[in-house]
Amino acid sequence: MDLQAVCKRAAARLDIPWPEMAKETSGSCYEGKHFPQAARTKRQLLPVFPEMLHEVSVSWRERPFSNKVPIQGASSLDCDGMEKLGLLRIPPMEPLVAAHLRPRMGPSPSRNPTLPAKSDRFQSTMTEQSYKAAALSARALNVSSLLTAYQVELCEDLSGNPGAATLDEMAAVTDICLRVQRCAVQATGKAMGIMVVQERARWLNLTNLPDREKEDVLDMPIVPEGIFGSALASMQRRCESKKKEDEALHLCLPRRVQPLPSQQQSFAAAVLRPSCLEPCSV
Repeated sequence: MDLQAVCKRAAARLDIPWPEMAKETSGSCYEGKHFPQAARTKRQLLPVFPEMLHEVSVSWRERPFSNKVPIQGASSLDCDGMEKLGLLRIPPMEPLVAAHLRPRMGPSPSRNPTLPAKSDRFQSTMTEQSYKAAALSARALNVSSLLTAYQVELCEDLSGNPGAATLDEMAAVTDICLRVQRCAVQATGKAMGIMVVQERARWLNLTNLPDREKEDVLDMPIVPEGIFGSALASMQRRCESKKKEDEALHLCLPRRVQPLPSQQQSFAAAVLRPSCLEPCSV
C-alpha cells in the first residue's frame, strides 16, 4: 500500500490540509522536440502534523540553554543494558588517549578527561546533552517499535477471532504509542535546540561580550528564521538602551576634564639634555 495514499486518508480524517503537488518545471531547449520527452515525476510533499510541530518546539520557546526540566515520561523508557548499548550517554573518552594528546593532564581514573580550551569544553558539554536527548528519542522509538509490532499481532487476532478484549488492548496500545511518540518528538526537538545553541556559541566567541551576556543570548527563544532569531532584536535594543543611558549620563553629569600631569625631569636628565643654546662649533 502506498505511503502517501494512507497519509492522505489520515490527513483527511484528521482535517489536516493536504499540500499541493510541486509544479512541474519547464522543459529545456537541450532536450529538443523530435524525441519523446523524459517523464518528469512531480514531488508530493507530506503534511506536517500540527501537534508534532508544537511538541518538537517545546524546549525552544523558553530558556533553551539553561532550562533543565526533564522530559515527561522519560524515566519510563529506560531499557535493559541501555548504557552498554550507547542508549543513555555519549561514550566516554579513553584516559590513555586523552593523556597522550594532552600530556600535562595525565591519566586519572577519578575524573573524566577534559579539553584544554574553555570554548571546547563548552562544546563538549553541549554535545553530551544533545547525545542524551537523541538517546532518549532512540529509547522511545524502541518502545514504539515494540508496541507497533504488537499491534500487528493484535490485528491478526482481530481477523481470526474479533473480541472486546482484543479491541480494548488495541486501543490501549495505540494510546501508549502516542504518548511514547510525543516523548520521542520532544527529545528530538531538544537535541535540535541544543545544536542551535552550539552554533550561537561559536559565533558569540567572535565577540567581546562577557560570559553573562553570552548566556542571556543563548537563552533567547529559538525560531526557524535564523540562528539568533529573536536574540538579534534583543541585542539591538540592549545596545540602543545602553547608548541612550550613556548619552543621558554624559548630559546630566558631565565629567570634568582632568589636566594632564606635568612631566618633571630629574636633575640628571636635565643635565644630559642637549641645549639648544649651545654654540655651534665652526
